[in-house]
Amino acid sequence: MNDINTGFIAHIAAWRERPYALGKSDCVTFVCEWVDAVLGTDYMARVRTRLDYADNIGVLSAIKQPGGYEALVRAFCGEAAHPDAAWERGDIALFLTGKGEVALGLLGEHLVYAPDRDGLAAVDCSRVLKFWRLPCLKQ
Repeated sequence: MNDINTGFIAHIAAWRERPYALGKSDCVTFVCEWVDAVLGTDYMARVRTRLDYADNIGVLSAIKQPGGYEALVRAFCGEAAHPDAAWERGDIALFLTGKGEVALGLLGEHLVYAPDRDGLAAVDCSRVLKFWRLPCLKQ
């Protein structure tokens, strides 16, 4: 995708109307679909294959593994960026939701976006725990 800003805005807009469904339209699929669109990869297929990420049992098993979401991202992206590094729009974030849960999302200028049961959520970037710069993916 040549214009990251236009693509990011389109991705966010498309997900605003998408109903939440664990394993089909959740925070992991939200991030993977973005990465695949930007980099021309098929990491969502790799996540589904490697982690049996297709139904509620597989999804819950994947995120309940030691390290949870962070371990999932590290398996595909390596280590998180240095805490003092600056993020850019579209980078991957591990963050605390407004409900105090850990989730994956995409960084905007001042907000982190991720789907939840109430729709597409946006929380302040101060809730970011770790982030990964794009392109960050392991082969």
